[in-house]
Amino acid sequence: MFSEEHKRKIGLANKGKVLSEELKKQLSKANKGKHFSPKTEFKKGLIPWNKGIIGYSTSLKGKTFEEEYGIERAKEMKRKMSESQKGKIPWWISEMIG
Repeated sequence: MFSEEHKRKIGLANKGKVLSEELKKQLSKANKGKHFSPKTEFKKGLIPWNKGIIGYSTSLKGKTFEEEYGIERAKEMKRKMSESQKGKIPWWISEMIG
């Protein structure tokens, strides 16, 4: 209907305009129930993208580092994690400080 150039000019002309509460209510009422894109509508009979997905893998659930990686490797991993966190302020203290 409009060229891209014309759309851009309309957008620039309307930028920064403050709409009254009355006009906002009218626009809201006029647009209630409209579907602007078939992509956003509910599609009956389609399987949701997340059906059957469980939050996390259960293969490591309940296992310690030692059980999963072995004692020596677990010690090294724990040491590295400890070193990486030394000198840092915990998130809950930094929130209190502000």
